Amino acid sequence: MTATTILRQTRRGYDFLMPTPPSLFEPDLKRQWAKKHLDSLKSEIDTFNQRHPYEIVTEEEPNTGTYLIRIVHPPLLEALPAVLTFGDFVSCLRASLDYLAWQLALLNGTWPTRETCFPICDRNTVDAQVRIAKATFGIPDPAVAVIKSLQPYHFGDAYKSTHLWRLNTLWNIDKHRHISAFSVLPAWQFCLRESYDGGGVLSTEQIDNCTVMRLPIAAKDHVEFNTNRQVDLRFLDQREGIDLGYHDLVEMYDFVTNSVLPAFSGFFPTLEMTGQSA
Repeated sequence: MTATTILRQTRRGYDFLMPTPPSLFEPDLKRQWAKKHLDSLKSEIDTFNQRHPYEIVTEEEPNTGTYLIRIVHPPLLEALPAVLTFGDFVSCLRASLDYLAWQLALLNGTWPTRETCFPICDRNTVDAQVRIAKATFGIPDPAVAVIKSLQPYHFGDAYKSTHLWRLNTLWNIDKHRHISAFSVLPAWQFCLRESYDGGGVLSTEQIDNCTVMRLPIAAKDHVEFNTNRQVDLRFLDQREGIDLGYHDLVEMYDFVTNSVLPAFSGFFPTLEMTGQSA
């Protein structure tokens, strides 16, 4: 069976007509667009790293017996293009799943409903099953079974570690709430060696673009600094329990690309995609 992609000329330009019969063409197209944003994000993070490595400045205060460590933060506003690109990536990748649900609903020859989408549920409750039933109405039962098999609720209390839960939550945050919160510092900047048995950090305060920590001056020779001064752009939401870096996003993308979409390929006819103008 062959599907034809048609560009139809109109007075205002060209209309894109989706392939018929239903296929993975559009879900995969949206997935590919998510990859473009993911690649752009990597480029923007690399550029930010080259321009704005973070700094550490130390100082002794003999009069007070303290050792000061100042961590100078990179300029947060300069990271906003990367953060906005992150939102575009999440939106496109999540949309590829809803596109998939739409195509699955078309398989039965009826038009999908306003509720049609790819449901993602963290708990296996009655309400969750009702939501899944509404979202998958008209989708062939075997495909619904696959959708249910991918639900985060199968992981119990560890559902927040699943790629689909993270993707759905990040998408909701970016779509409905605000630009993602983010951090530009690596997981650790310095630590005290085990050989030191004195007191730890005495105080921490934020002064302008610096985090200032005071330690006993006796700890000075036991401090180990992270020699890698590159930033680690991370996307955070403390309330939701999210703390993800670029490599976590790559794993999320790979999961959708290599595990989710291929799981439904058998429901669609084998298509030979061709280009044609009319």
